[in-house]
Amino acid sequence: MMTQRTLRFVLGLAMMVGVTVVSAGQARADASCSSLVTSMANQLNQHGGVYDFELTIHRTDTWLVEYSAGTLRSTGGAPWVVSGTANQLFSDRKAGNQRFNANAADTITPFISSTGQLYIFYNTWNFSTTWDLSCTGSTFTANVPGEGIVALTLHNWHL
Repeated sequence: MMTQRTLRFVLGLAMMVGVTVVSAGQARADASCSSLVTSMANQLNQHGGVYDFELTIHRTDTWLVEYSAGTLRSTGGAPWVVSGTANQLFSDRKAGNQRFNANAADTITPFISSTGQLYIFYNTWNFSTTWDLSCTGSTFTANVPGEGIVALTLHNWHL
């Protein structure tokens, strides 16, 4: 069930980042992601399998957090070297008093470019966002002042 807060989050996210048509060649992500993306792509291309990931997005202008967990696999080439699938849960969708109602999930399709740019297609809402990321360890992040923070963390690789 959609709440007003979720609707405001999704519409605000679309306005914040813009409904976009993306060209990875125009990426402005910094160079800190190059080795992480190269390592991830090499592992997937040489051995197959998937990486598990978690993604959080929270906005600083509303009390709402988005959480996703899913898998990323190789696309086989540039510019979007990996893509995946995930359910998207919202902190204002509740089952009783429990936040992040798993029975009220949306779905997303994330892509990561060779330069560390994150493109998310929101399947449920039929729009997309693009984030220019920085990387530390196995985490991709973007902090948009006055708007919010995006963090995607890679976890284990497996077949």
